[in-house]
Amino acid sequence: MSQQGQTSYVELTELHATKRGARLHGMGAKPRAIALAGVELHAISEADCVRIILDKLENSVGGVVGMVDLDHLRRCQTDVVVAALAEEADLTLAAGMPLVWASRLLRTPLPERVAAADLISSLSAGAMARSRSIFLVGDQFTEQACQVLQQRYANLHIAGHISTNSKVTDQLEQIRLLRTIRAAQPDIVFVGLPSPQQENLISRLRFICPNTWWIAVGESFRFVAGGARRAPIWMQKNGIEWAHRLSREPAKLFNRYIVSGLPFAAKLLSKSALRGLSVRFNKPTATKPVFAEVPAISATKATEIAPVKVSDPVFEMAGRTSPLTNLKAVVLLGGVMRPSLLSQSINRSMMDLPVDQSTTLLGHWMKHTEELQQFCGLSALPVRLMIDRTCPDIASAGPFHLRLRVERDFGEYRGTGGILRDIAADYADDDLLLVANAGQIVPGKLTDIVRSLAEKGGDVSLVSHADGTLSGLMLIRREVLSLIPKSGFVDMKEQALERIAQDYDVRVLKLTNPSGYPVRSREEYLRALKVLHRPEGESLAETTSEDWRSSFNVIETGASVDPAARLFDSVVMSGARVEAGAVIVRSIVSGGGVVKKDQTVVDDFVTPSKEKP
Repeated sequence: MSQQGQTSYVELTELHATKRGARLHGMGAKPRAIALAGVELHAISEADCVRIILDKLENSVGGVVGMVDLDHLRRCQTDVVVAALAEEADLTLAAGMPLVWASRLLRTPLPERVAAADLISSLSAGAMARSRSIFLVGDQFTEQACQVLQQRYANLHIAGHISTNSKVTDQLEQIRLLRTIRAAQPDIVFVGLPSPQQENLISRLRFICPNTWWIAVGESFRFVAGGARRAPIWMQKNGIEWAHRLSREPAKLFNRYIVSGLPFAAKLLSKSALRGLSVRFNKPTATKPVFAEVPAISATKATEIAPVKVSDPVFEMAGRTSPLTNLKAVVLLGGVMRPSLLSQSINRSMMDLPVDQSTTLLGHWMKHTEELQQFCGLSALPVRLMIDRTCPDIASAGPFHLRLRVERDFGEYRGTGGILRDIAADYADDDLLLVANAGQIVPGKLTDIVRSLAEKGGDVSLVSHADGTLSGLMLIRREVLSLIPKSGFVDMKEQALERIAQDYDVRVLKLTNPSGYPVRSREEYLRALKVLHRPEGESLAETTSEDWRSSFNVIETGASVDPAARLFDSVVMSGARVEAGAVIVRSIVSGGGVVKKDQTVVDDFVTPSKEKP
């Protein structure tokens, strides 16, 4: 490896370790917030936001400001990454008038709309008054925006600026940003890139300057620099600034404002009005947020699982409290998900693989975690999905009933043990973490396995298959992870466990049948689905034996399959088409793929570039 490559790796690994251990201290009580379409918005004005940020800086407390407009709110309903990034913000502001109108209809009014372009100006003025520095990261208008701000506020300290492109996933570009911002140590960083690239960048880099405030401002540098004219004040105040922008950029904004935006706005406002009326006439709709009826990806509803006591009866009989009350998170290791014929053929994240008509692999894990949370009697059980920096973005529909964080690992050679060591900084010594390989389907009850692991009572309890191989499903007490080095590659099963076993109690739960079935190839994926969908009462041996009968077929919502087509143990993904008389056997038809009339596909993939002749 070149010296440059070594430096890059060391710096990114250092950033990764810092990220896991960083914590915001002294935030104190947050301002009042309301829930709108599942997203928490803080009820503060632009002036309040400026004051809060500058006051926090006096106490060396940093944070993130999220700007949520109508389009951002809409994407939070279906994009788990966007929703997770919005949840991570310390202050979340309504950047669109429809959100303010909806809050008023709900009778929980937000004080005003806070436009990103306005916040740049007012916060820069406040920073000048309190001798604070700012830094700008954005597109080609960044330098011009710096010049305008410097002219407008002569004594403003601009610590620096960087013009970059929207595709800031390149490792060398991240290194450049990391070095420049860390050297400048600014108090406030404005990031003006398309969403969600700007939110992703903030999530990855914010921890290099933990006492800094980071603010995603979208295209606002263009307005500050004069590269585009904003709508007249009367249009801004009346919530029709979008019409002005649409008239100037119809090709770019028609789909966003008209095709997607207007229907979503109508739904948001109508449902907010209904909830507001129910409140007015003393008929509250319980705790359901607006859009609560949007189907969560979990296939099992919370009401279908009987509630349990905090203490497990097994442990009550033994005269001790269940250790599962200390379970703090489920950590799913998505890993690199190495390129394979399956991943290349589906053209989506492996976590987006369907397991039934409307549930993906990620949703499968969320369902199991929801059941586990209720089994343990926990008020919250977050899911942390760790994926490699090269993995495709996850597009599974949401929102989920549980909190989900999708986190990209910066260290290319950190290993599963190293990742867990970094995560451990967020928890107390006696906290428990359930760790699992995300790239598998669990055919049974995860709660049964976790309960058995807890009964083992070890500092680390893990699952072993009948052949002696370890499955990667572990219940870990946080303290043991402190033995893993802070830097370098460490594999959990191959390296870390041997060292941990010298000082701590490591116990193995042996299972006759696999706890999970991997989905690395077409054959493994279809076999896992066959086990998952096997008839009740059928043994595993019967399910996995050769049989001429079809065990399952997964036709994802959005796929078109003619009733006269015949399927056998196959998957048809959204956007695919199967015509009359087609026969599909143990195969996958990906989005855009077409199986034509009377054609036969056996043990194969059908993709847009590989249609059957």
